[in-house]
Amino acid sequence: QDDLLLWSFLDLFPERRSRQLLSVLERVDRHGLPVLLSSNSEAGFSIVTPYRVKYSSVLNELTRTVRVSVSTGNAMLSLVGEGCGTDPRYMRAASSLLEDAGIRWKLALTSPAGRSMTFVLRGADLRGALRLLHDAMCCINGGGSGSAS
Repeated sequence: QDDLLLWSFLDLFPERRSRQLLSVLERVDRHGLPVLLSSNSEAGFSIVTPYRVKYSSVLNELTRTVRVSVSTGNAMLSLVGEGCGTDPRYMRAASSLLEDAGIRWKLALTSPAGRSMTFVLRGADLRGALRLLHDAMCCINGGGSGSAS
């Protein structure tokens, strides 16, 4: 899917981050936008939702209380396999491959279970990134059990 919205929230009050994130999730849900991915860091948090025409009404509501920016035309690319999310060599290799190919990602994270890593990137780069990472990484360790989607 290459029509995803990446919502980035600048964390102005770290002590209230949990409440801010819950409030954002409730408002986004109230407007019928499913959250496909969320990420939290010391700098703030991000969510990914499908593109919907009515996203501007959610954005207008949110800008009254939080600092947010939204980028359109994004896609998610996940690599799944044993160790993908726990061994930093996989993230380093994937990031280097994308960078060397001129593909810039906007958000990268690993799953809590450690079996996957996901990149949010421009939708226009999805096919090239998928081909690149599949060809280079799904054959690590003699074929492995990994996959890219």
